[in-house]
Amino acid sequence: MYCVDYFTAESLDYSEDMTNQYGGKLFDEFRSNIIHSQTYPKVKVVRGETKASAKYFHENNIKADLIYVDAGHSREEVLADLETYLPLLTGPKVFCGDDYGAPSPADGTYPVKEAVDEFTEKHGLELHLSNNWFWYVVVTGDSS
Repeated sequence: MYCVDYFTAESLDYSEDMTNQYGGKLFDEFRSNIIHSQTYPKVKVVRGETKASAKYFHENNIKADLIYVDAGHSREEVLADLETYLPLLTGPKVFCGDDYGAPSPADGTYPVKEAVDEFTEKHGLELHLSNNWFWYVVVTGDSS
């Protein structure tokens, strides 16, 4: 399992809350969680921005069975992540994420929903929702 993240509160929309909760040590908290859950040997961490990190996967021909997208939350960031990571899936595989029904604190729009809807329509994928929050699609065949 690969986990891609900045692991800094500054990279999150709600950085003040996360900084107060973890004292700016998100990676330490993450590492502690995976050690205590005994998943540590199975988890490889790639620290950094998602698009740049995807280059590592592409260059090393690493494919995925499941990709969970939960990075940037603007429409543009979500679309970029979806398009960047789609070629890493070979079907039938699952592409999923959360925050589908979350409004933007800035303007009340639904940027994740807009991006996921646009992406699934463009690629002819059937969107599945759970509680209007979690979303997933099943990618069949080679997606590259």
